Amino acid sequence: MRWSAPIYADHFRFLRSVTKRTPKVTIPSPIILHFTSGSAAIRKGAYPDMDLFWADIVDAYQKEMNSLYDAGCRYLQVDDPPMATLCNEKFQNMVKARGDDPRYLLNECILNQ
Repeated sequence: MRWSAPIYADHFRFLRSVTKRTPKVTIPSPIILHFTSGSAAIRKGAYPDMDLFWADIVDAYQKEMNSLYDAGCRYLQVDDPPMATLCNEKFQNMVKARGDDPRYLLNECILNQ
């Protein structure tokens, strides 16, 4: 996982060009990259340690947020719907079925946001 270029900056510039109001960009939280597929989907060859995975994700998000700031974005919303689903027993069971620990994942959500 490596950030190579802005993802949302051009979209923000367009939005800013068509409104007189304060434009807002909404992006998914970093945890969505892990939550949707679980630890098994993360290649052990690339990330033998989950801390390395999170370090790359945090780096990429910081660079993306900086690119939005440089483009003039001052209203950024980071959505985190996965965190709330961890309170639901159905989703906890889904997480367990794929081999992950819901408590560990919740801890990762908190530490890596």
